[in-house]
Formats: sequence, structure tokens, C-alpha cells
Amino acid sequence: MFGMTLKDADNLASGLKICKKLKVLRIHNSKLDDDKFYAIYDGIKNLQSLEKISMENNTLTDESAEHIARLLSGPSPIKILDLTNNRLSCKGAKQFAQFLASPQVRHLSQNMLTCLLRQARF
Repeated sequence: MFGMTLKDADNLASGLKICKKLKVLRIHNSKLDDDKFYAIYDGIKNLQSLEKISMENNTLTDESAEHIARLLSGPSPIKILDLTNNRLSCKGAKQFAQFLASPQVRHLSQNMLTCLLRQARF
């Protein structure tokens, strides 16, 4: 397991800001928490060709869920989002469910909601 530091997240954010053709972003088993996610958020939201985000086996909570939903709500090409084995609760799953229920959302994988609901601690 890689233990990502805040400095690592800042460096990743800098790299993402200049990356033009990244299609898959996978940060798994890295102790990615909300603070580190916020550090890379600006870099992620500017990726115009990103189709898949995998952030499984980290420590993201409901605080990150709102920002992740924002990533998906814009004119994003993101089709797959994997947040398996994070710390999302019912609140975070509800945020995504509300987003996915909106009529403008048609581009996402059906597996995303299943993944989120499986992770929610009911």
C-alpha cells in the first residue's frame, strides 16, 4: 500500500493540470483522504478526456462525495467511477443517487450506483 502524502497529492495535481489526454486515473490503496482529494480536485476537473476514475480502497468520505458529484455533473466524458471500499455512508450514497436521478445524466456506467450503494454503511 502506498501512503500518499499531501505533498504527493500537490505534485499529482500539478501534473494533472498539464496532462491533456489522460483517459484513466487510478489511485488505489493509497490512503487518499478528503484533504488529499481536495488537493488534486482542480487537476482532475480540467481533464477533458478522462473517462474512468478509480479510487478504490482509500479513505474518502461523504465530504468528497459532493466534489466528485460536481465532477460528473459538468460536460464530463467520465463514464466509470469506482469508489469501492472507501468510507462513504448513506449520506454520500444519497448525494450520488440524487445526482444520478437527474435527467441530464445518461453517460455514466450503471455499475457506479451499485458500487456506491454497496459501500454505504446503512
